Amino acid sequence: MDSINMSFYYRNRLPTMHFQFVIALSSIMLSTTVTGFPLRQFYRFGSDEGDSILPSNDDESTPRIDVSVPFPFFGSSYSSIYVNNNGDVTFDTALTQFTADAFPINGSHKMIAAFWTDIDTALGGSLWYRTSTDSSILQKGTQDIRTVFPSLNTFSATWMMIITWNDVAAYGCSDTGAINCQQRNTFQLVLISNGVHSFAVFMYNVINWTNKAEYRGTTLLPPKGLYVKPEELPPRSIVTKTLWVCRK
Repeated sequence: MDSINMSFYYRNRLPTMHFQFVIALSSIMLSTTVTGFPLRQFYRFGSDEGDSILPSNDDESTPRIDVSVPFPFFGSSYSSIYVNNNGDVTFDTALTQFTADAFPINGSHKMIAAFWTDIDTALGGSLWYRTSTDSSILQKGTQDIRTVFPSLNTFSATWMMIITWNDVAAYGCSDTGAINCQQRNTFQLVLISNGVHSFAVFMYNVINWTNKAEYRGTTLLPPKGLYVKPEELPPRSIVTKTLWVCRK
C-alpha cells in the first residue's frame, strides 16, 4: 500500500513540511472555536460561480457526477463521484454514514473526507459543488500544486472539483444543547487532476463545533480512503496552517 505525501502550506510561505499520518474520528460532539484560512482565499463558490447546491438535508448525497478527466486514486482511475452531506466525497457509491470509522469502512467505499462528521444543513448552512475545466480555475489549481510540490513544476491541471460546506450546522444542535445551532463550520475540499496525478486540497475557514479526534494507525493509510481533520483544540484556539494538500 502506497503512503500519502501530506504537505502543509504555510500562508507566510515558510518551507513546505511533509508528513505521513492518518486520523480517525469518534462520534463525541464538542463545542470549540477554530479560526483559520481566510474565506477570501478559498476557491470562489456559490450560485454566482455556477455551483450546484445540495438541498438542505441530513445524511443525503448528490446524484452521480461525471468526472471528465480520470481521477487516479489508490490504483484505480475514477470517472464519477458523489458528494455526501457529511463532509466527504465517494467514488463508487453514495455514502450516508455520519460516524467516522477506520478504513476499510462498510461496503469498502473509496472516499476522500475533508471533515467526516454529522452535518445537518436542514438546521443551517449549505453545500455547494461544481466541476470545472475553466482555464482561470485550472491555472489557480496548477499554481497551488506547483507551489506546494516544487518538483512538479510541469504539472498542469486539466480538471478540478470544488466542494464547499458553508456555515453548516451540527446534527442535533439546539439552543440548550452542547452545540448551539448558531455555531457553524465552513470548509472546502478541492480535487485536482491531470489524468495522471491527483490531489486533494483541504481548507478550513472556521470550525465552531467538532468531533473529538482519535489517532489510529501510524504512517500508512488504511485501504481506499483519505480523511483528515484539524486536531482537537481548546475552545477559542487559533490555527494558522489550515490549507492541506495531499498527493496520490
